Amino acid sequence: MPTFATPGPILATVVVAGARVRVTASDRSDTAVRVEPVDPTNPRHVKVAARTRVDFAAGRLSVKTTTSGDSGGSVVITIDLPTGSGLVSYLSQSDVHADGVYGECEVHMSSGRVRLDRIATLRANVAGGQVWIGQSAVSATSTS
Repeated sequence: MPTFATPGPILATVVVAGARVRVTASDRSDTAVRVEPVDPTNPRHVKVAARTRVDFAAGRLSVKTTTSGDSGGSVVITIDLPTGSGLVSYLSQSDVHADGVYGECEVHMSSGRVRLDRIATLRANVAGGQVWIGQSAVSATSTS
């Protein structure tokens, strides 16, 4: 599980297809990412997990899966990061559940479901799917 020293908020970008993503923002001084196959006995799921890229540089986390489900493979991604971090999601057939307090958020989604707990702002471009917001401190804009 990759872990990065992050004494303050970061910007996390998730680009996924056929994934379940769980993000938790809390008072912490690091960022941890775990990528697991949905079914560890299924070679297609294991392959997608192995090919998922996790990178961190200059306060920016990037998590990217391969193409949509890669012949039916799927992963569960868990990200723990500092409170106030930004979250940008590019989703296809994926779900994101984000608990905690976030700064600026963006959702670009062809299909899926997103649940954001507490955010400062949201910019959304949603072709299909659902977005739930617990609390928004400032503003939210949407295009479809």
